[in-house]
Formats: sequence, C-alpha cells, structure tokens
Amino acid sequence: MTLAASQFALAGPQDYQFQVVEPQFHQGESVTLTVAITDLRTNTAVAGATIIAVQIDMSPDGMANMRPIVMPIKTNTPGRYGFVTKLGMAGNWRLALAARLPGEGDVVWREVIIRVSP
Repeated sequence: MTLAASQFALAGPQDYQFQVVEPQFHQGESVTLTVAITDLRTNTAVAGATIIAVQIDMSPDGMANMRPIVMPIKTNTPGRYGFVTKLGMAGNWRLALAARLPGEGDVVWREVIIRVSP
C-alpha cells in the first residue's frame, strides 16, 4: 500500500496563540486576568485546554523574585481561561502558562507580558 502525502496536518505548539484579553491592568489585591487560547490555523477558540502550570512575576523589570500566587477561576466563554492574582506593583509582568490542548501530544508553553499601572 502506498500512502500519498498526509491529508492530516498535525498541529504544533507554534499553531496556538495565548493572548491576555485585557493587556493593561491596574495594581490591586485581587486582579482577574483572562487568557484566550486560539488555534491560528482555523482562527478558532481552543476549548477544553488543561492549564497545568501558571506563574506570574516581574522578570521583565528585573524582579523575577516578585511572584504572587495565581489561582484559576472558571470562565463562561469557551477558549478563555481565568486567573486571579495580586498585582502589587506597577510595571511589566510576565504571565507564563503551560497547557495541554485537545488533540496535542506536547505541552504548549507561552509567556505573555502585561502592563500594570498604579
């Protein structure tokens, strides 16, 4: 049996975008962050992802040790994943996420920079 070129294109980690819905925030004790995960091949939201790791820190401003706790929260929109954290200082923050996406064998890692104002 001879197989022609595969008709099924396997997705790779580069085929997904993680984007903070609102990239500008104000500092506060309980700030909600929402991340949208999009399949760039189809421009559709990725529902059913499992976030296996999340961390936020101020490493873009040279303060990687500033790492508040991040708690996941439920969202009602498919493809959007919510988190609550303390953003106690104005500046640039790095949100790092690792997710298992439906149909993907590899964990997809992304970092998103957000700006926090006083």
